[in-house]
Order: sequence, then C-alpha cells, then structure tokens
Amino acid sequence: MLLSDRANAFTEKLAPGLITALTDVGLAELERDSATGIDIFRTRGRTGMFVPENLGGADATATAALHYMLTLGSLAPSLSIVATMHHFSVASLAKSQQDFDELESFTLTAIATDNLLVSSAFAEARPGAGMFEPSMTATRDADVWLVNGSKKPCTMSRSMDLISASVRLDGDDAGYAIMVAPATLPGISTHPFWQAPVLRAAESDEVRLENVPVPDDCIIRPNIDPQTGIDNLQKNGLIWFCVLASASYLGMVVGLVNKIQQSGRADDRILGEYFLELNAALNLLEGVARTVDEGLRDPDATLADCLTMRFSIVETIARMVPRALETLGGVAFISDPAVGLLAASANALVFHPPTRRSIIGELGRYSVGSAMRFS
Repeated sequence: MLLSDRANAFTEKLAPGLITALTDVGLAELERDSATGIDIFRTRGRTGMFVPENLGGADATATAALHYMLTLGSLAPSLSIVATMHHFSVASLAKSQQDFDELESFTLTAIATDNLLVSSAFAEARPGAGMFEPSMTATRDADVWLVNGSKKPCTMSRSMDLISASVRLDGDDAGYAIMVAPATLPGISTHPFWQAPVLRAAESDEVRLENVPVPDDCIIRPNIDPQTGIDNLQKNGLIWFCVLASASYLGMVVGLVNKIQQSGRADDRILGEYFLELNAALNLLEGVARTVDEGLRDPDATLADCLTMRFSIVETIARMVPRALETLGGVAFISDPAVGLLAASANALVFHPPTRRSIIGELGRYSVGSAMRFS
C-alpha cells in the first residue's frame, strides 16, 4: 500500500531494523507479551528520536515522526502507545527550548545513548479537575521533595527508566511543577489497573508514589499563563501528543486496510475509497506537523489546528473501522486475531484527554477571539 510504503521508508531511516524485528514477532504475539515489544522498542526504536544531535539523538522532525508512528500503529498497537508516551515526553522537553542546564543535557544524552524509556505520568481529566491539574503533591523535606500520589493508567508502568509527571508543590514554593526523575527511586510501585482486553501490552497500570525523595534538580518550574491556565511547555507537549497519538491510531486503521489489500477481497474502487479517507486524514496530520517543524510561531493557532485534526481523525476511524471489518468478512475476523486487535484498539483515540466534550466550548471561545483555557 502506497501510504504504508512511504511511512515504512521514513521508519527505516529513523530506526533501521525496527520494522523487520516487529514483523518477525507478529502483531498478536506483541500484543500478548509486553516485554518482547518494549525490548524491541528500547533497542531499535530510536529512543532519542527527538533529542538534539549534539546530545546523541536524531533531532527528528514531526513530519518524519508521524510516519514512524503510523508504521508502529499498523504493526504493534500497544507498542505505538508506548512510543507515543515516551517520544512526546522527550519532545516536550527537547523541542521546547534550546538551552539546557547540565542535568537536562545529561538526561537527554542518557535517553539517546543508553536507550532509556520515559513514562508520562501527567494528570488526566478527572471529575471536577482540569486535565493539567496534578494528581501528585510534593512537600519540601530538607534538600529533597517528598512526592505522593498516583497515576492511573500510566503507560510503561513496569518498564520505565524515568518518570515524568506534573506535581503540585506545597509550602513556601507552592505552585505547579514538572518532575523528571529516575523510576528506581524508593517509594515508587506498580499496581494492576488496566482491565480492557486490548492494548494490554502498553503496561498501562497504576503507578503509586509514596514519600518518594526527588532531588530539587529533577523539578522544573514552568511559568503558568494566567490567561490560559497552562505554560508553553505543557502547550507544546499537548501539540506533540496530538500529532504522535493521532498518527499511531490512524496507523492501526492503515494496518486493517493493508490486510484488505493482501486478502484480495477489494477491487480498485473499494481500495480507492479507503485511500481517499486515509490520505485526507494524513494530509491533515502532515499540515500540522509542518507547522510544528517551522517552529510553533503561534502555539495557540497550532494547538487549535492540532485538536481539529485529532477530532477529525477520530471521526475517520469511526467511519473506516466498521467498513474495513465488513470488507474483510467474518472468517478473517475469526481466524486472524490481529484483525480484532487492530479494530478495537483504533477506537481508543477518542478516550485521550482533552476529549471533544471537554474542550469543544473552549474551541468555541477561540473561534470568536478568546483564549482557550485548560484549567
């Protein structure tokens, strides 16, 4: 399939051998055994994809990365979610500033050269709370912060090397902060949480922090914009997440259409209909990615475009998955576990915050000249 061929070319250039390694194991096995897929990602997935070249990374563009994520989604749905969370966490730091302090440079270099994995334990939407409102608190204790709270679900809960999270600082330093700390610190534990039958290999269980001693160097204090309720680091992170996650889930649909092509059950007209849908969605993604690559000169406009693109892709997935299953037929669904896994996994894009319901009013405010608020 043309779209897959192009995405695979980007992927092979960014992460040589990744496609072959995943294909050799197979989608069903990768979804059954998280350790196998995460080990492949650690060794061949270019963990430093967004790290600057002078720190040992690839300094990849958003345009190249979306094709990489498209390929991952088609071959290993759970692993594409792992990669989304890792890469967006790294990109949020590495792509939002140019001057790094000593610890930030050391951390980014270690991610790229030692293949470290970074989890994303940022707060998600909860009843009565904003999507960026931390679920963890940090209290000063001598020369460290004692962090308490939990994140559920937290992808890579059993495989992370570093944990990134939002925290609420207590005491004289009260305010919002971002923590990037070793996952081996005492007091960090993992507990069962994910019960859904799909995307289980993403290791999205609960991570609890109980009096975790976090050095002050691991705490980043961004400046919150009182007008929007978030800072540029969070805003840029949300943009990167939308691009990478949308590409991952769209890739799952690409995987289904690849199976249709391979099955011989569709003529050129049917394949043309699928191509129109996928290519239109991909064009939206590429348009946003190009804006990101140009330097985010207007983050608010880019974020609005990102959300528009993401919700459009949600609708594309909702239309395409049932049609793809109908084309493939019941025998394919029964005999090939990858078909059901791809179909069920693709629909999960709708659950990631901000949901359409939670943000649509703010998009309305933006459409008449007001700033979107996220708190």
